[in-house]
Amino acid sequence: MDVISLEPLLELQRVDLVRDRLQERRDHLPEKAELSEVELRMKEVQAAIGLIEEEAQGVIREMDRLEQEAGVIANKIGSEEKRMYSGEISSPKELSAMQDEIASLRRRKEPFEEGALEQMMRRDELAERKDALRREIEDLGREADEVRKRIEAATAELDRELGVEDRKRDSLLPDIPSEIIEEYEEIRSAKHGVGVGALEDGNCSACRETLSAVEVDRIKRKMREGDRLFHCEHCRRLLVVR
Repeated sequence: MDVISLEPLLELQRVDLVRDRLQERRDHLPEKAELSEVELRMKEVQAAIGLIEEEAQGVIREMDRLEQEAGVIANKIGSEEKRMYSGEISSPKELSAMQDEIASLRRRKEPFEEGALEQMMRRDELAERKDALRREIEDLGREADEVRKRIEAATAELDRELGVEDRKRDSLLPDIPSEIIEEYEEIRSAKHGVGVGALEDGNCSACRETLSAVEVDRIKRKMREGDRLFHCEHCRRLLVVR
């Protein structure tokens, strides 16, 4: 196996590192984190709307109850006033008692009316808060759409660059023996994406370690026998002698 036939292996490593960086950028676009934050806020706002709707239902039920109580008393007042002004009762004492009863009923009705008014104001306040949150949801939705467009644009550009590197990779594979590619892939998977280095001035370019004199002598001896591909004694990656 000659030296030239192993140069594509080093070029393959360079291409794969570029591809890895591009894929890392694609997988971890900052816009994706931004979108996650916007979508999380949307969920929080939606949950807040749900709580407001639940509270508003309770407020409306209480307002209805108070209005019904006030209505019952108002009907009693109406009945008593009708009797009082009908002319059926002529006794001053009885009329005075009826007036006192009507006054008492009005005093009883007043807290229910005030309570119903308070609940009505609370209902309106909740409606305003709900409307504000809905507007926020709409704003967040538009923001999310804009972020998605930026993600699509960035992803498309990275895919284009990956496509270029993929074509480079495909062009290199036919020049490398399949068994070497298989071993390279296994080592690359286990060694953080770097499966091969070059032996240059006694150093492994993959791990930057200097090989021992004994190992260098052994490699030179093997080269005289025709070998060109070895393993680094430190990192155990493939080692191409240049």
